[in-house]
Formats: sequence, structure tokens, C-alpha cells
Amino acid sequence: GHVDAVGATGALLGVVGDPELREVAITMSSGDTLLLYTDGATETKTKRGRLGTDRLKRIVERCAGLNAMELVTRVENEVALRREGDEEDDLALLAMRFSEIS
Repeated sequence: GHVDAVGATGALLGVVGDPELREVAITMSSGDTLLLYTDGATETKTKRGRLGTDRLKRIVERCAGLNAMELVTRVENEVALRREGDEEDDLALLAMRFSEIS
């Protein structure tokens, strides 16, 4: 699979009183999946330091062909497998798969 970053970060809605919201336009095609995640996906401590966006991207690339629920489950499991120590950051994942409307 191929992964492109949307290029925008934001605050967790409902937690920050007055979050700064930014609008980003992206084009999705049938079969594309959008994955939204909290910093728990990238800031998880591993043996090699924080997981980071590059390692998260490699995890997601290996999920090509999975549906949205399978993607969320796989990413959650992969992050948990790499977690080192007792510290556990919050992790929220939301995946949306796009399809043509007929």
C-alpha cells in the first residue's frame, strides 16, 4: 500500500476548551482509507525510542487491502506489540474507507 500524510495535526476534540481548528482539503478515491489517530500511536515508547510517524507509516503500509476495522485492529495490535515498559499513552484510532456510491 501507499501512505500519504494529510499534513495537519490538531487537538483532541472535547478535551481542549477552545481548540485551533484548521481546514485541509484532500481528494479521496474509491478504495482509499483515511486513518485518524491520537499521539498515543506515535509517542508510544519502544526499545528504540518513540514509535514515531515513520514507523507508524510502515505499519499502515503493510495493511493494504484491509477494511477499516481490520486496519484499526492491526494498528492497535502493532503499537501494543512494540510498547516497552509500563507507560501507556492514550490511543484512539478512526479509519474511514471510501467507496463509490452507485
